[in-house]
Amino acid sequence: MVWLPLTFGSNPLAFALLREQDFQSIKETGADRIHHLLRIPRIKKRNPFFRAAFHTKRPDHVIGGHIAALIKENVEFRRENGWPEGCAFPLFRRAEPQPALINGPMHEFAMHRSPEDITDTLKAAVAKLGVISHRTGKPINVNTMRFRRTFATRAVEENVSPAELAAMIDHTDLQNVQVYFETRSSIVDRLDAAMAVKLGPLADAFMGKIVATEAEAENGSDPSKRIPWFRRVAGRLPERAGNLGTCASGPCSQFAPISCYTCRKFQPWKDGPHREILQWLCDERERKQIVGVHDATILAIGEVVAACEAGGR
Repeated sequence: MVWLPLTFGSNPLAFALLREQDFQSIKETGADRIHHLLRIPRIKKRNPFFRAAFHTKRPDHVIGGHIAALIKENVEFRRENGWPEGCAFPLFRRAEPQPALINGPMHEFAMHRSPEDITDTLKAAVAKLGVISHRTGKPINVNTMRFRRTFATRAVEENVSPAELAAMIDHTDLQNVQVYFETRSSIVDRLDAAMAVKLGPLADAFMGKIVATEAEAENGSDPSKRIPWFRRVAGRLPERAGNLGTCASGPCSQFAPISCYTCRKFQPWKDGPHREILQWLCDERERKQIVGVHDATILAIGEVVAACEAGGR
């Protein structure tokens, strides 16, 4: 429930209306890959009917796996506890039907969580994680609308167009999305490699653990867990330039090695070519040839460079 607002930016009513039937896993023919689809209900102000239209999204394998596991838990709950006749199977179910809805015109929604339930659960989950605001130094105050604004702001930083953002957050016109373009909150207008090395330790964006050698890393004895760096030069095929570190986890659907620096499972080697990837990433960001690279990723690499060149973390 926490991952979905962060990933898709929909409002709490859309998540409250989700049903198990909205999720689908499709195995790719001739491969071991599984693709997940999630139909998220659209919330249209002029349409009084719930679940009349949908946006189809593609969760990655991690989030898709969590959704599949949740559905299995729901099935087990129904097997052990029964289920009110005529009620749909929501993704986020209640333990008991809502008294105000049972046996009424909205009977089928009686076992759905309410939008308020969704928001309260998000607040409880984030409070349990102990997330501290860098701005106030106090526990962060969250709700689904804050996640939605963060989702939209990051999309703008990735250079989406107003029309693309309107579709992503389900607005019917462009006027309501202009605020995100007028108040974009990039850390700096131009974040170069030198600035990233200076700001990186202050931003605390790097989540992993620096190791002196491959032998010190978790999974260090497994060559398949190495994270390679292929040097990109215009007009030439990528050239292998060494290894950046070791992954302490299994395969994922993220864009390695860029996504690795903000992952807790990444163990960069002290002598890895981190400054080279930092310079390349800053150059690509400046030319806007890479979509989806946040300032936090560049700052995380800058933090690794600063720590390695200063003697380790």
